[in-house]
Amino acid sequence: MMETQITACRRASMREAKRRGLSTEDAEEIAQDVSVRLWQRLDAGTDIRSIAAWSITATRRLVIDHRRRSKSGKRGADVVESLEAMQERDDLRLSM
Repeated sequence: MMETQITACRRASMREAKRRGLSTEDAEEIAQDVSVRLWQRLDAGTDIRSIAAWSITATRRLVIDHRRRSKSGKRGADVVESLEAMQERDDLRLSM
């Protein structure tokens, strides 16, 4: 019974992540993470009133976290590229 609910929640989690604009690969990763966290909570004896609601809420939060990590990674790459470009200009000036 519990496995059937978790499987259904995994599919719902995948749909929710894709609906929020994630790629299939990222949505699968988040759905897997939600499933693992759900199993851990249930195994620890946590009382979850609605497994479906818990799963969707967890999915939404993980999608937000995923986007934050993606944005900060891109900004970090932009900063590194800018610093490298500045260093190249400085190297050119020094060599002249």
